[in-house]
Amino acid sequence: MRKRLLLIVMASSLLLSGCGRILPNAKTAPIEQDSHFMYARTHLDKKQKKDYDQIFNTLMDHKEKASIHAASEAEIIKIFDSVLADHPEIFWTSEFRYQRDKEKKSNMIFYPVYAFDQSEIKDFNRQLKSISKQIIQGIDKNADDYEKVKYIYDFIINQTEYVDDAPNSQNIISSLINKTSVCAGYAKAVQYLLAMLDIDCAFITGKATENNVSHAWNMVKMDDEYYYLDTTYADSDNGQNVSDYRYIYFGMTSNEIAKLYNEMAPHEISNATADTYYMKNNCYFTSYDEEQVKQLVKDSVRAGNRSLLMKFDTAETMQSVHQQLTDQYRLFSILETNGIALKNINFYMIPELHAILYFY
Repeated sequence: MRKRLLLIVMASSLLLSGCGRILPNAKTAPIEQDSHFMYARTHLDKKQKKDYDQIFNTLMDHKEKASIHAASEAEIIKIFDSVLADHPEIFWTSEFRYQRDKEKKSNMIFYPVYAFDQSEIKDFNRQLKSISKQIIQGIDKNADDYEKVKYIYDFIINQTEYVDDAPNSQNIISSLINKTSVCAGYAKAVQYLLAMLDIDCAFITGKATENNVSHAWNMVKMDDEYYYLDTTYADSDNGQNVSDYRYIYFGMTSNEIAKLYNEMAPHEISNATADTYYMKNNCYFTSYDEEQVKQLVKDSVRAGNRSLLMKFDTAETMQSVHQQLTDQYRLFSILETNGIALKNINFYMIPELHAILYFY
């Protein structure tokens, strides 16, 4: 939303729909001392980084204005969005006003628009600190990167309901306190919690290829490799109550996200697979392997699941394995051997990601 008022212009950051640390009591430390993974900041030039730092400190100290060097509304929006992308703990603003600096005519005056006063911010932060502490306590102290990320991923999906018009949907209040949100709230909550676990996690935006609607997801580093997570997509099971559906979108590569999204913000090229659900659970196939299928079914039945998730190296492998499992009724036979006799097996195929979810 942009609205002109005399010489002062209102601007807002990118709002995403359809698809950490606590604010200190004392004055904020210099940006160089910030422990966040400031991924968006790394993609700004030297002058823009100075404005980023100025805007960050202005927001953290709840100041009324700041003089910055940005030359246009588009540049201010880019820098402002970068600050919010790197700092999910800043939930008290999503828009600003600006006008030309009369004293330094090459500068702009940046005026944040605050959604909450400092008393409200303090109260929300108290709630967020308590909630986050309870969440983190559920993680094993010896958990590795994969286990930490998967725990937070599962937690956000389990506790959050997707609601288009959820209050505060662009920030972590919606997902962590109200438990209703849209993609921005999902992704910022993941980022916020993983920061507390010292896991590098970035907030990435783009457009969904399916409908060209703005969307947000996460880029996360596990064991020094980058992977992609989409908790919003994972929280939709295509009308079926099947929990394994969510892991289709856990640990995606940059090649895979290129099939799901376009017009993406800067992100890393990575095709790592070691810390994916498929590799960890032996459900990745490069050819038809009946012994592997049997063990996968056995493990699934033992866990009380009513689904079977498989990932394949190519579309050809996916079609070949699927044909052997269904056309030749091998999956029926393997399930019956494990005590599950069926007349019908349903499946959901995700061609872009070379994945199939069988559910029964």
